[in-house]
Amino acid sequence: MYTIENEFFWLGQSNKWERESLNIWKKLCIGKDIIFDIGANTGIYSLIAKTINTDCKVYAFEPQPNIYKSLSENNTLNQFDIICEPIALSNINGVASFFNYGTSAFESNSTAGSLNKSHRPQNQSSIKVNCQTLESYITTNKLSKIDLMKIDVETHEVEVLEGMKDYLNKFKPIILIEIIDNTVGEKISEIFSKLGYNFFYIDEDKGIFNVKDLKQRKHNNYILSQSKIPV
Repeated sequence: MYTIENEFFWLGQSNKWERESLNIWKKLCIGKDIIFDIGANTGIYSLIAKTINTDCKVYAFEPQPNIYKSLSENNTLNQFDIICEPIALSNINGVASFFNYGTSAFESNSTAGSLNKSHRPQNQSSIKVNCQTLESYITTNKLSKIDLMKIDVETHEVEVLEGMKDYLNKFKPIILIEIIDNTVGEKISEIFSKLGYNFFYIDEDKGIFNVKDLKQRKHNNYILSQSKIPV
């Protein structure tokens, strides 16, 4: 069951799933050349990026095989040229266990898959997936910049950023990131405070607000940007 996609189909712009985050994402995509969607799931953010900005190059990363299949199909259905990658970004290159929960963990759509075994451990199953660091991916693909990133990897965000190494400071991308764990939020705050970033909390009901810290709040998404007014 693809609940989020069904909401978009039947409710369109009036659906409530990450409504403000998506509105901000649309604005951020304008004029960007290289966009990364890390933890792309079935590709909603990637598809919006290509719809808003047909000239941008979008890289979408989704390691869970059945969801990656839907991501690829959505790309083809819309006749887009999104580069869909069936890999998990992390701080290692190689193979690692990828975890999800439920009786059909790797058969139905899910937004809970993670390389972090301690994330939602009840009734958990695992598969092996290919991992790569952003540093390795950037080098291999000879990328000279990344303008915008969305990172939603279910508490594995720190490892993704660690794997970017010096490219994080070199590229200084605007980042839309999910924070659902206070410890993860503290570590990410430390990383970006040193780089001169500002933090903006997205309240899906009220809008975007400048904040001093990254922590679990009512809603999950934040914008990290060196600009004082990101949109």
